[in-house]
Amino acid sequence: HWGDTLELSGKLSESYSSPDIQLIRVEALSGLGRAEEAHQELLSLFEHSETFMKMSVDRLQALGWDFHDRGQIALAESTFRKLLEYEPGRHELLATITHLFASEEEKLAAEAELERRWAEENDPEILLQQGTSLLGAGDAESAWPLLERASKGLPKNLIAWFNLGVAALQTTRWDEAALAFTRALSLSPDNVDVLLNRGTAYYNAKRWAEAAKDLERVTQLDPARKEAFYYLSYCYSGLGRSEDSRRAMETYKAR
Repeated sequence: HWGDTLELSGKLSESYSSPDIQLIRVEALSGLGRAEEAHQELLSLFEHSETFMKMSVDRLQALGWDFHDRGQIALAESTFRKLLEYEPGRHELLATITHLFASEEEKLAAEAELERRWAEENDPEILLQQGTSLLGAGDAESAWPLLERASKGLPKNLIAWFNLGVAALQTTRWDEAALAFTRALSLSPDNVDVLLNRGTAYYNAKRWAEAAKDLERVTQLDPARKEAFYYLSYCYSGLGRSEDSRRAMETYKAR
């Protein structure tokens, strides 16, 4: 109820001034589609409440994404760029601005800066978080080196090894993917997702026997994973087991 929110925040602001109320007004104006008014209110907030801004970076970052999703691009860009002024060390803010708003010249400079920053980052948890974020955004090539370093720093972290394997798969590093998934399986034996992905890596590397072993295990643990039967069919074909190949493909098509 953006209209009611705006009205109530207006009444509250008559009694006392608060950056929290001002931020609520920004959200309400944006929600009502009054982007220009929201922009002016936000600029006022930036100007007068530096301490609040530094304490509210995550909240404002989420608001920036709300602006973007509503198609209020200028408002989103202003929010992210101002936040970067307050938090120049936040790698994800620079990455967001580079991805969404930068010119080609700015992108090249920002990419070089990001590469330099990540080369200096030594916290494996931060590397894992950013690598996972890049992977989720479809940038497996950039995610790969961060996840490789993260997994070395977090040798007992299943997610680190699994995501490294996925990044390797998506960048056609078949052998590296298989190794990463093997490390993940050492932490979680019979994990169906890991087995399926390692089987896929072996399949792409034409390591038919190893792929078939993993995929057969997947079908035993979770027969609903029909894609395992699909890959198994081609693995059996590569091994010269034509009848098994035919049966696996029939099972795949029947599911």
